Amino acid sequence: MERRSLLHRPKSIVVDAAVHSHDCQGSSKHRLAPGDRRLKAPRDRGHEHYCVECTLAIIQDDIGKLQAIAHQLGA
Repeated sequence: MERRSLLHRPKSIVVDAAVHSHDCQGSSKHRLAPGDRRLKAPRDRGHEHYCVECTLAIIQDDIGKLQAIAHQLGA
């Protein structure tokens, strides 16, 4: 499975509330209920929606990637 990242689409990402119940696109084991906060990120012609837990995991992974790049640059 492709690792998800937010680095290539930061301007279009928003946090909103789920309107209806649906599965998180990061893990089908995570169910979003109406009113739950979620991350809405563009993908192809639509959007992907992630629960808070999956969003935080994606953010931590992206932070690690950026720190690795900074380390390579000597920062």
